[in-house]
Amino acid sequence: MNHIQIKTWSVFASLENVDLICADISAWMMELNLPGHIFALELLVREALNNAIIHGSLMNPDRKVFAELQCDMDALRFKVRDAGAGFDWQATLERIIDDKRENGRGLKLYQLYADQVEFNERGNQVTLTRLFKNGISSDEN
Repeated sequence: MNHIQIKTWSVFASLENVDLICADISAWMMELNLPGHIFALELLVREALNNAIIHGSLMNPDRKVFAELQCDMDALRFKVRDAGAGFDWQATLERIIDDKRENGRGLKLYQLYADQVEFNERGNQVTLTRLFKNGISSDEN
């Protein structure tokens, strides 16, 4: 692969769409010969989409959620954005030290399975990056 490949989705804020996007991503990872990234990527994608639908869109099926997956020689980058008000991600990151909290576990998952986590200033978009350790490799986890 010598160039960036991109897939995009624009879906209504319904949890059923999470499964559809994850299935699409898994099939695409197989086409790109990247099966070793499916588990971690799907975990990140599910968490980000669930947050966008539940917290950002308030489960309102009339609202849209936008997602994009980029794959190049160096990384997989998943971006999700909702039309919600956003959240104070900096303050939330400071509070997630307590593992028993019900909220904030998604941010811990991001830190565990993504090499880079970036939020926009408003807090209604997250970009999760998984770097390829030795270039594109099908056996990384």
